[in-house]
Amino acid sequence: MAHDVADSTDWLATPLSSLMPIESSLRCQVCKDFYTTPMMTSCSHTFCSLCIRRYLSQEGKCPACREPDQEIRLRRNWAVQELVAGFVEARDGLLGFARAMAAGKADATAVYEDEPQPDGFVACPSCSRRIKEAVINAHLDRCLSGTAAPQPLQIQAGTLVYAQNKPSSMSRLPTINYNLLNESKLRSKLRDLGIRSTGSRELMSKRHTEWVNLWNANCDSQQQLSKRDLLRQLDTWERTQGRQIDHKEAGGAGVMSGELVNGDDAKEEIEIDMKADTDMMSSQRIYDIVIWPKPGVP
Repeated sequence: MAHDVADSTDWLATPLSSLMPIESSLRCQVCKDFYTTPMMTSCSHTFCSLCIRRYLSQEGKCPACREPDQEIRLRRNWAVQELVAGFVEARDGLLGFARAMAAGKADATAVYEDEPQPDGFVACPSCSRRIKEAVINAHLDRCLSGTAAPQPLQIQAGTLVYAQNKPSSMSRLPTINYNLLNESKLRSKLRDLGIRSTGSRELMSKRHTEWVNLWNANCDSQQQLSKRDLLRQLDTWERTQGRQIDHKEAGGAGVMSGELVNGDDAKEEIEIDMKADTDMMSSQRIYDIVIWPKPGVP
């Protein structure tokens, strides 16, 4: 039985167990999934673009060797991208063949039990895919952030993937020193980018960092998403990690992002105009629409 997402230990029970370390080398050490837009650090370690950008924005070090590094020093790893694309495309068929070989050898002396044995897979509560239990947490984090597993790329014989790429029409966003911006300027910066400008200073800083990571990782990708899709990913972050930041700032009082409580306990609801498409990536701004609370509404 083929699975959409698995791990390298699938090969251990087959005659092709030597493929396990090969598959392991094609998986990101941060998310444990196949590389998505692999980027190489200055210390020659490779990670998914979004994974390493998020890690560097928090730690400033390589996750593998802990050497200091910066986002501006990241470089595309085209060779690994080709290897991942080819391996993912061939994996299901090759694994099915290997399992059939193992089953054929076992049929002669197999003793069948009445009840099926657990296969070590569990269903992801977000996408319903069956995932190896050992990596379900890493997959769930990746699934909730909206970053899917890499889709197989069509590779022509003798043609390198990077030779088929077109220059990106998106411009990367620079990182900023939040200590140099007061709260008003930071709020204005978020509005200029077309993202929410509500919440505490810490929440706005974290929101901007996540948006820069999402945007710049999308610039790296060969299959770029629209701004609308990136906003959806940011909204997923807002409802998970952003909500925790707001809850911490409020001291557990339950004040969440996009929801402010006044003296009358009325709510200020924030809506973001989501009219964004690919052509808007470099120019269009999305404004917050404020709906004032009605008198007498608790």
